Amino acid sequence: MRYDNDRELVRSLEDVVLLKDRFDLPVTCAAAAAVEDYMAAIDLLLSAWPGAEVLLDRALAADPEFALAHIARARLLQLQARMPEAKAAAGALGGSRTALPRASAGTSTRSRCRSTAPPATHWRSCALTP
Repeated sequence: MRYDNDRELVRSLEDVVLLKDRFDLPVTCAAAAAVEDYMAAIDLLLSAWPGAEVLLDRALAADPEFALAHIARARLLQLQARMPEAKAAAGALGGSRTALPRASAGTSTRSRCRSTAPPATHWRSCALTP
């Protein structure tokens, strides 16, 4: 399903439960457990502790379309010099999304771009303003 404008999207998703991260920012994801695993994995990744890969895999098992977990996994694999796997992980969602699924009324343009833009073109195609 495609949406012609933000108002139409908001009307169609009024009953969607909005998941948020620990900074109270909206996260486009289908499972609260996936968001928790993602946040724990990011903590481990940023502090260079082991265990992030297992948590990211678990987050992706809970929601296979969780874009933030896909790109975090790609970054982790890149840091481990596992380049073919990193490229595959970064392109896992590719351009397969044509609408803005599971977005919510409070989701900013930046957040929607994170979840819908192909990873390789994300920084060029998304406005970084709410």
